[in-house]
Amino acid sequence: MREHLAYIHVFVASVMLMSGCDKHSDTDLMSEDAYISFEFNVAEKTKSLINPDSQTSNFQTAGSAVTLYDVFTPAADDAGQQNTGSLVQYLDEQNLRCNGTDWIFTKSKTDIAEVKIPWTKSGQHDFFAHNSYDAASGQNIPYAVGYSSFEDSQANTTGKHQYFRIPASGDLTLTAQDNQFDFLYSSKNRDILIEGHKQVEMNFQHLFAAVYFEVKNISPDPMRLNSFSLGGIKDKGNAEIAYNGNVTLNLSATKANALFEENQDQVLNTGESYVIYSGCGAGQAFLIWPHTIADFANASFTINYNLGQNSGNWNAATNKTIKLSGADSPYKVNNWAAGSVYKYYITVSDDKISLSVIRVIDWIDDDVILEE
Repeated sequence: MREHLAYIHVFVASVMLMSGCDKHSDTDLMSEDAYISFEFNVAEKTKSLINPDSQTSNFQTAGSAVTLYDVFTPAADDAGQQNTGSLVQYLDEQNLRCNGTDWIFTKSKTDIAEVKIPWTKSGQHDFFAHNSYDAASGQNIPYAVGYSSFEDSQANTTGKHQYFRIPASGDLTLTAQDNQFDFLYSSKNRDILIEGHKQVEMNFQHLFAAVYFEVKNISPDPMRLNSFSLGGIKDKGNAEIAYNGNVTLNLSATKANALFEENQDQVLNTGESYVIYSGCGAGQAFLIWPHTIADFANASFTINYNLGQNSGNWNAATNKTIKLSGADSPYKVNNWAAGSVYKYYITVSDDKISLSVIRVIDWIDDDVILEE
């Protein structure tokens, strides 16, 4: 399965009004007839949860918003020296809003009057952008819930932001039911001397990974799924996204075992399936912090079920823990990477559990069929 990229054209249509700011007051610096515009490259359907109620969530939904930052570096002087002390925060928390067809700059998040922002005649612009509101789900990402921030203390001596932090302070604990928001971000630089005033292309990336588990009964007898849990994973942490897009993760676990636990009395007849954490929506994949090989080394799942009945009573329960990675695991997937979805299909038969793993990378499915 391949999900194609939607090329979202961002056109700017009116005049920028910023009272008390001198970023655009130097008429010798500003271009008279060239205005900043963007092309955003994002997936037609996110692989995590931008709209929990739809599998066809589209980034280009009327009312959706992106927040943009732009740090401007003046061109070198005649001697070839750049005055790095003159870095300017050209745009700071600038809002872009989708009108259903195109994206436009607006005065603010609440004042959606269109504005137009001129290019400079020369120099370099460093852009950083992230999604801030998903109109399809009515979800603020991340401001209404205080999940992220650029702080003044995170600026270096030249006034340029160093990193964007999620959450703004402390750690964020992701569970399969709570704190599920798909954070998308992008960075791009533009040297006017080299590339001129053409449209800026920005490719958005996912901060989180997503995981999907489905259990299927292929035995001739009914099955009762009692519980399912993930263990040995890290559900708590914070991310520092550098202005150039590089990510540093600091992860930990809230407890050693039974993370993401779901208790069910779910009866599956022959051929029937059940999606774990089915309340998540959007294909039932749930967001999780990315895991490196080291983070993922002790990952496992535990499943408890009864298979078959005798005189109306369920047969003795089976409780099995299967490692997802590590030296004693037969599975080749040994990490959960940002922007990928990992789909695990668990089938229960008379005498064994089989596991199919599909890792989704760059919106292409690669099938790996393995058995326990």
